[in-house]
Amino acid sequence: GGGSPGGAPTSGGFTSSGDFTQLAVQAVSETAGFVKSTVNAFQGAATSASTGAFEPPPPADAGASQFKNAVAWSPRLHKSSNANQTATFVPRPPVSTRDLPDATVRGGAGWKEMLAQVADEHGVVLFATATANYVDIMNTFYLTAVAPHRIHNFMFVAMNGGMCKTPAGEGSLHPGAFCFEYPHDIKGGGNWWTAEFAKVVQVKTDVLMGIVQEGYTAFLSDADIHFLRNPLPELLNLDPRADMLIQNDMDGGLNSGFMYIRPTEWGLNYIGEVLALQKRIPKIRQQEAVNAVLKTLKSTALSFHSLSITQFPCGIIFYQKAARRMFAWHEPCPTCLVVHNNYILGDVAKEYRAKEFLQWAVDTAGGADTVTGYYTSPSAKYLMVGNPDPHVMLTTEEDMLKNAFKLGKLLGRIVILPGLRCRKWCQEGGCQPRAEKGDIDVCAMNARYFLYRWNAALGKHSWREMMFRYNPLTHPDVRLKSNLHAWTYWADNDPRVAPGFRNPSLPETGLQAMEHAPEQAHYIQVDKLEPKVHGNLFGDEAPQNKVVTHTTATPGVLTPGEAREMFGKIEDRVLRFHSLYHVNVKWDSWTGSDYGFDQVFRKAIVKADLRQVEMPTTEQAWSANQGRGVRHEVDHSVYSKSHHKGGFFSSLS
Repeated sequence: GGGSPGGAPTSGGFTSSGDFTQLAVQAVSETAGFVKSTVNAFQGAATSASTGAFEPPPPADAGASQFKNAVAWSPRLHKSSNANQTATFVPRPPVSTRDLPDATVRGGAGWKEMLAQVADEHGVVLFATATANYVDIMNTFYLTAVAPHRIHNFMFVAMNGGMCKTPAGEGSLHPGAFCFEYPHDIKGGGNWWTAEFAKVVQVKTDVLMGIVQEGYTAFLSDADIHFLRNPLPELLNLDPRADMLIQNDMDGGLNSGFMYIRPTEWGLNYIGEVLALQKRIPKIRQQEAVNAVLKTLKSTALSFHSLSITQFPCGIIFYQKAARRMFAWHEPCPTCLVVHNNYILGDVAKEYRAKEFLQWAVDTAGGADTVTGYYTSPSAKYLMVGNPDPHVMLTTEEDMLKNAFKLGKLLGRIVILPGLRCRKWCQEGGCQPRAEKGDIDVCAMNARYFLYRWNAALGKHSWREMMFRYNPLTHPDVRLKSNLHAWTYWADNDPRVAPGFRNPSLPETGLQAMEHAPEQAHYIQVDKLEPKVHGNLFGDEAPQNKVVTHTTATPGVLTPGEAREMFGKIEDRVLRFHSLYHVNVKWDSWTGSDYGFDQVFRKAIVKADLRQVEMPTTEQAWSANQGRGVRHEVDHSVYSKSHHKGGFFSSLS
């Protein structure tokens, strides 16, 4: 998140923890003689906030109907109105006796002016760095974390040209936020072990340095962090003598994606040494540098505070250790201020998990504006299939999924995934149901299959997540009500959300917190048998009086002609099936061969675990480690053990 390829281990590489830390510590000791690099002033247009007249923000309890446009409330409009600014912060740049590098971002046109406009009355500047290929996660962060909590002092730092453009269009960041263009164009992309990835995440350190050097408090939040409440008041008053507050990433050390650095001498010294180390070792990743420098400065006057894991949990704590959490209806966290959606690899997997927690608020991919898209389409039709058998065999369940996707293509419908049974190959903590906690056997897709392979084989637009119908953005004709306020708070004042998404009479957690699908369910008869009754343990089993049984010429075999005749004329937005167990959906020459689809589907169902970690090849590792002080090839057995134990490879941010 935060402009880096989603889901990379932020502490790790292909050496052992001790080997690389020793290398980094040695490099830190050599930075005393660091010569400041000359920064070329960026002459391009850096976007500054508009100075035009805007309406002041509505009162905090205003309904969605009072908002006049898709921006609703924003820090940029709020600051322009000067409605609530009661004090002006006067920055006092800290002084260091160390020879520290200068931040490149300070060479950007209008940097000081931007900071003066963004900073709150305490001099705090919250920012997220962004590359063009991660616009969607950035805009979701704005829509679910910044705007709902009315955080005034936030800005994007865009690493590619055109991302700050207004009016917003494809590839641009949300127009409601302040936006500053970084002086150099940094190409995003690259897997977590590559130099390209390291270059992207290192920009975060540079921006932190650039803010502190100007005398402001720098607050970095990666965009894969969910703000369940506004963390700023807590951070402002927490350990006022500390130079730095930072998230505890457990096995990964301290997390460099959530840092709060005050403009003190040692706050400047610390982030300056991190920046110097990055310049010394261009391929070092930011979190490696952050933790290595911290070790060398522990004997100095630097004061830092590791944030509480009960208030600021990283992914392994929230999703796996403190509780087993895969969906928004799982056990809530009343103490959590923020949740870091890390310890999972890949932007596809991060996006998927955010969607299952109702924390994805981008409707049209690739742009800040939302018109008719993923959630709000007034015309898209869907196919919903139940998975009610608690003891369903793996092959039967996978055949059911294959049948659903075949029917989806035959009928022009998007498949809404059911909850899946948890399988024994997923042995990470938080994967298997905990009987003593009353867990039911429902697993998310990331506990079963590699999501990027699933998308590559079946197409990312062919399916929707299990919680799709409960996202407040979903079109009212398709949407179901819930009472999951802990995750849908962002929708209360979002003008894109149609009223009526919440039912406060429902419980606030568990499957009971969600309305069940009301549609009648279709059942393809197999061997003249009626559907078995399983007790609706998972909330997806249609009652017997709502099941319509269909017979086919050959029992259990549904031909394309029969499928179109039985279901092709149904206009309902959601076509619901009781289940598709033991059914054989056939294709014809118009749609393609059954064998061909079987081959495609086999490519989709590649077994994975919760973190979606797939080992790089020896060749990839060797190429990535050139210039990082690594002299040996990957030992896959060591890598696998290290990953499953935690340790050096475990923190995926």
